[in-house]
Amino acid sequence: MACPLCQDQTASIPEPTNFTSDVKCPNCGHFQITVQARTDLNGKDAIAFDLASWVYGQTQLGQIPRIETKDIDLIKTYPRPTTRKRAELYLGRIIQVLNGNLMRRFEPADPRLKVASWCFSNSDAGALAEYLTELGAVKPPTQQHGWLLVAKGHEIYDEMTVGRIVSSQVFVAMSFSEAMKEAYEKRFS
Repeated sequence: MACPLCQDQTASIPEPTNFTSDVKCPNCGHFQITVQARTDLNGKDAIAFDLASWVYGQTQLGQIPRIETKDIDLIKTYPRPTTRKRAELYLGRIIQVLNGNLMRRFEPADPRLKVASWCFSNSDAGALAEYLTELGAVKPPTQQHGWLLVAKGHEIYDEMTVGRIVSSQVFVAMSFSEAMKEAYEKRFS
């Protein structure tokens, strides 16, 4: 049965219970969706795809999201990742799909890569592959072979993720007096 978000034909969708389907999709991950939300998504492929990308991100955080009708309107205003972040997501998913091999061929329009990087169109996925080529993470196709992830791609991915992790850390300089304890605990606990 087709995934209601990314339309992958290999998704596992048992009969709904309590008006909710429990979906396991190789592209999106594991999520729940109400029967009404599925109906409301009919003919809204781009919105459904944005939900697929959001669901993928949530499943990477260990969540099993539940999609209801209200979420269809919310995803329309949900902030999209920057181009650099999308490239990071794309490259990370390439590495994951290729089982961590240092050098291996991939297809830029692979649905797993597109969902992970918010690329509804094949041209967006191709643009990210070109961007990663400019960075030296991948090599473009030749007459004999397709796109190639190279070892430097792993290094570039590490730099992308480490830079983001380091930039999200903070240093707090403050008095450890009893008067400041409550403020610290409210903010950093």
